[in-house]
Amino acid sequence: MDAPDPGDRLGLRAVNIPEMEVLIGYLEAVNARTSEYLGQLTEDDLWRVPDPAQTGPSKVVSLRHLITHKNHHQGQIDFIRGLQDDVWDLPPGTGMALTP
Repeated sequence: MDAPDPGDRLGLRAVNIPEMEVLIGYLEAVNARTSEYLGQLTEDDLWRVPDPAQTGPSKVVSLRHLITHKNHHQGQIDFIRGLQDDVWDLPPGTGMALTP
């Protein structure tokens, strides 16, 4: 199946979104594993490059990148949800809705 055209509102509405329980379960599992990993890091660990044989960023630089990257994707998610639902609330309860 081809991916829907990002500008095609009907195509985006056809994207299968998992049930809320599945999404919440995934969120909880990822949160638990992330919290466990971060809880084990020392300050020295944060400044280490994961593989000294490779040139690459330290763990702290990678974590900063992940946080920033996630925030960009949240904007994309909100935009797509706004295309799928005429009254998508940004964020819920604020009354800020994307309208066609």
